[in-house]
This record gives sequence, C-alpha cells and structure tokens, in this order.
Amino acid sequence: MNLKYIIKLFLSFFLFFLFSCQSLEILKKKEQIILEHKNKINTKNFIKNSIFTNNLNYADYYSLQKIESLLSNNELNKLSTIDHFDLKYSDSKPINLFIVDQKIYSLNSNSELKVYDINDFKLIETKTISSTSENYFSFPTSVSLFKDKIYATYTNGLIINFDYSGNLIWSKNFNDILKTPLKIHNENLIILLSNKIVSIEPISGELNWEFVYESTNSLQALGGILQEKNHLLYFTLPNGRVGAIDTIFGEKIKTELTEMYFNQSINSPQDSIHSFQNLISYFDENTFLSTMDLGVNKFVLESNKIENVQSHYFINNSLITYHSNGLIKAHNIENKNIFWKNDLSNEIDADDLIINIVKSPVSIIIFFKNGKLIELNDKTGKIIFTQNLKLKNINAVYFMNNYILISQTNGKTSIFNQ
Repeated sequence: MNLKYIIKLFLSFFLFFLFSCQSLEILKKKEQIILEHKNKINTKNFIKNSIFTNNLNYADYYSLQKIESLLSNNELNKLSTIDHFDLKYSDSKPINLFIVDQKIYSLNSNSELKVYDINDFKLIETKTISSTSENYFSFPTSVSLFKDKIYATYTNGLIINFDYSGNLIWSKNFNDILKTPLKIHNENLIILLSNKIVSIEPISGELNWEFVYESTNSLQALGGILQEKNHLLYFTLPNGRVGAIDTIFGEKIKTELTEMYFNQSINSPQDSIHSFQNLISYFDENTFLSTMDLGVNKFVLESNKIENVQSHYFINNSLITYHSNGLIKAHNIENKNIFWKNDLSNEIDADDLIINIVKSPVSIIIFFKNGKLIELNDKTGKIIFTQNLKLKNINAVYFMNNYILISQTNGKTSIFNQ
C-alpha cells in the first residue's frame, strides 16, 4: 500500500470521526433541550375556572367540599365553635354540620341530633335517634341531606334515614365496615363497603344494584375514594380494588384506568381521584400522576413521577403539590408541565398539609392543616394574602349557605364567614 493512499485513508477516517463527534454533541444538546422543556414553566396555559351547578335537593361530604369562590384578599371572621362530635377523629373522616332554615344540625358520636340557632349559636334541642346501633364500637361516619331527609352511615355497615325531628324512617344494615362517606349520585345513595359498591333507592331503602371486587389487600382505615363523571362512577374500595360503574345501565365497565396496576398500598389516604371536563386523573401515593382522556379512553399521562410531595390537592385542570422543601407547584394534569412554583418555606412548616383549595376568578386560596390560609395568584403563584386562623389539626374545610366550616381532629367545628 503506497504512502499517498495511506494518508488519504487516514484523513478520511479523521474527518468522519470529527463530524461524528459533532453530530453526537448536537444530539446531546437536543436531548438536553427536550429534558428541560418537559419541566419548564408553562406560560401559555393557566389554571382554568370551573362552573359549579348548585343542587338544592341534596348535600353530602363531596358536594360540600366545593364552592365557586371566596372574596379575594379578604379575611375570614370566626363566628363560633361547636364541640359537636364528642370523639377525636383518628381513623374516620369528619362528620359535616348542616345549616338549614337558620338552624345548624349536628349528629354526634352518640347518635344525638343537636339543633342550634344560626344567629346566636345556642342549643335549641337534642334528639336521640332510636334503633341506630347495638354495637358499642359503632359510630357515625357520614351524614347527608336529600329532599328534606337526613341519611347517616355507621362504622358497622348500618345506614339510617330520619327527618329533622329525629324520627327514624328506615334502616338497613350490611354488617360490614363502612368508613367511606355516603355519596348522592343521580338521586340514589352510593355506598362503598369493604369489597363492594352498592346503590340504594333513598325513599324506600331498597337495593338498586351491587358489585363485588375481591382482594387480599388489607383494608384502609379511612375507607375508599369516589369520583363521579356524568353517569360514571370511578372509585377505589377500602381493599384497594379500582373500579368504574355505568350508573345508567347499572354495570361494571373496564377502562385503562381500572386495568392499570397501582402500588400495593393504593388504598392509602394519600391517593386521589379527580375529574375535569374530559379528563380523569389519579395521583398514587403522593408520587405518580396518571391522567386518562375519556373521549378516546387513552392515557395522556401514565405514572409520571413527582418527587418529594408532602401533600396535594386537585383543582380543575391542575394538581397543586406542597413539597418537603417548602416549594408549592401547580402541575397541568394534561401534560405535567408546571404552571408556576413558589417557595412558601417562610410561611408554612415543612410538615404541614394542604386540606382544601378554593378557586376564585383571580387566585387560589389554600387551607393548611395547622391553620394558615394562603392566597396565591393563579397565574404566577405569588402570595396575595395570608391569614392565621388560629386553629390546629384541621381535617376538613367545607362550605354551606355562605358559611365556611372548619373541622378539627378533636371533634370541634368552627364557623366562619367573610
């Protein structure tokens, strides 16, 4: 082989190597740009507003958690505190108070219906609901209103229907653990027991339908979770099974969500199901976000990991997460882009938890477990207003008749307005 040929071959190899390295470098830069794009702040789309339809025929645990808006940059005024449950909430969700015709109705742990005057908060009368339970360890787990009647569920699977005077109308006992709050859906009562979902006709107490989902998982102490989407019900039972029911036809349906594998501890209280427009989302173990487009029955996000989440709350098309380092972030549930993020470490303790979020036309108002209210601009995440409610260990914030009711784990409920 002559020297000239060897030199040409060497130059060809050198040029090939040089251009290959440049191409690899360009590919690396492109990959880096893609990775940065996935986590960048999304400045084109913002948290959307919802239109709530108020149904005056009923009120339950789920409907009371929502409100159209609170006034922006405005303090809450504490009116009174009612010590109404007589037990500390440890392994059950709080019982709601109800405000009807200028009266407050409270069902306590001893099945006593107490009635207060909304104007001076004085006790008017106490009525004991008869034939509720012979089990000493059974106590109410939820209370709902439907067409001027009250419905209560108990830990031992008992469901009772009574009027505002405390007169028992009917009762039904499933002899099963019942910790999930009763839901009213399409004028029927929906109950999640340990391994089944049932529908009950509210006037007669007769069973409409029931579906069993067997599992060997241990039961979640706080019960299951439930979300409606038009005529569909999505849920996880206390035994960890995921399901969906078409309530028009009264039959099970299969979707990618119900067939998806979640963590063994799916029935954790840190899990949530949420619906907005054509989307249904599931946040698993405070870590993995999945969103399905119901129009095509396909995932647009599947088990996307969000790290170091201390607590979370869905609001419309966003997932709000509070992190162990004090950061709060708003994630788009359609693509996991971040609307905004902010550092709240100077305002909120690292171990605090989000309890509820209200969407106003210009902001989101966040209630934290240890009594801090933070209002943030919904487009930038910047703080607009803060208030210390001077309450600790809050476990629920709900709304009725322009009042804000805040429950604590010690069984007390404080009533506020703006």
